[in-house]
Amino acid sequence: MVRNYIRKTTRRAWAVTQLTGAIRDVRSGQSTNSVCLKYSIPKRTLRRYLEKQGGTKGNVVLPHLGNFVPIFDEVQEERLVGIIIRMSDCGYGLTSKDVRSLAFQFAETNNITHPFAMEKQHAGLGWYIGFRRRHPNLALRTPEKTSMARSTGSNRAAVNVFYDNLERIYGTSVYSPDRIWNADETGFSTVPNKSSKVLAVKGRRQVGAISSAERGVNTTVMMTVSAAGQYLPPMFIFPRQRMNDALKIGAPAGSIFECNPSGWSTVATCTKWFDHFLAYTRPTAEAPVLLILDGHSSHTKNVEMIEKAARNNVRILSIPPHTSHKLQSLDVSVMGPLKTKYGQAVDRLLRREPGRVVTVYDVATLVNEAFEATATMKNAVAEFRATGIYPFDTGLFSDADFAAATNLNAINRTADKNVQTEAIGPTPSTAAEVSFYLTVENPICSIISIKIILLRMVYSC
Repeated sequence: MVRNYIRKTTRRAWAVTQLTGAIRDVRSGQSTNSVCLKYSIPKRTLRRYLEKQGGTKGNVVLPHLGNFVPIFDEVQEERLVGIIIRMSDCGYGLTSKDVRSLAFQFAETNNITHPFAMEKQHAGLGWYIGFRRRHPNLALRTPEKTSMARSTGSNRAAVNVFYDNLERIYGTSVYSPDRIWNADETGFSTVPNKSSKVLAVKGRRQVGAISSAERGVNTTVMMTVSAAGQYLPPMFIFPRQRMNDALKIGAPAGSIFECNPSGWSTVATCTKWFDHFLAYTRPTAEAPVLLILDGHSSHTKNVEMIEKAARNNVRILSIPPHTSHKLQSLDVSVMGPLKTKYGQAVDRLLRREPGRVVTVYDVATLVNEAFEATATMKNAVAEFRATGIYPFDTGLFSDADFAAATNLNAINRTADKNVQTEAIGPTPSTAAEVSFYLTVENPICSIISIKIILLRMVYSC
């Protein structure tokens, strides 16, 4: 199939709507010459279609031009687009190969004549390229991995509860942007998970990048930022039994340090960080502080920190479980760029000092380099605006933002009902077969429901 066909004639340069309008005007009594000039349609063409239609008032049917006949009509392709969008909304987006397999199954299911390869059971690359060109609203995107718990837990009800609590807090006291803070932990490994892209010879199968080791050592950093764009000096938690002053070299000014065997945040380390937070923010009865945290056990089950907050005019608000990607300000706008800059700093160090091995003694310096590049007032203000915390905005998220949770929860209920009351038919062998096995019978169902049904049957056995 020709992928980039260029028309060589001007035949039928008008649209069917123009022809329909011209026929209607002629029948209403207007002259053929004036109508042809009005709609830019040749006079002989207009007369031919008037003779074909005769006295009927139905829609004009145009014969197909050229040798290339479309496999699916507009309605059928819109159904394919609807399935693709629905799967993406559920968090199970289809790859290009899945879409090609989907097209084959669609044609087979609806007895549509097609030139697709029967042995491969998917549409050709030419069809896929044309399909993408006909539907520019579809684009290949790199998906962000989202756990099932996060996909289902991040629903409108949970988010509305958070906003209701926040609105209630705003109603009791006046919190200026410099008194609204958000804190979160993140890990920095001596071997970053993602490397920067590099130039290499085209066609080479593998391009290597030197790293310190196969697996890195993780250091936790507690970050804190206000809605006014202020950054608190971070807290470093190193995976060690005892503290070493060499670990502190190069850290941002005012940082504090702690050690424990795991390198993760604990109740003890979180309490020490909170003392650090109080020393910098200095809350009073006249100027209270609002602190927004996630639901980590070191925050929510820390009795000492909660009591200190009550005594020192700090109001703590926890975001609902599995909603940090929407409501955790630092997660939304700061942590991503910070991790990227950290990885770039590691790459520069390894290129600058060939043979060097990155250790935990380098983490503070590298984090500081990334911190200086990303800890801007603009990023901090943007993150609070993006979550609707400040300025307060409860209508920030649309129904599309909760489509995955809504669809998955509905499918879960459908799966439970099917497992309990219905017999499962023959199991399809491919993703596309699964999709049409369900979508043809019930448009609400999709690939996910059959997977959930089968998994639950396995676990129940």
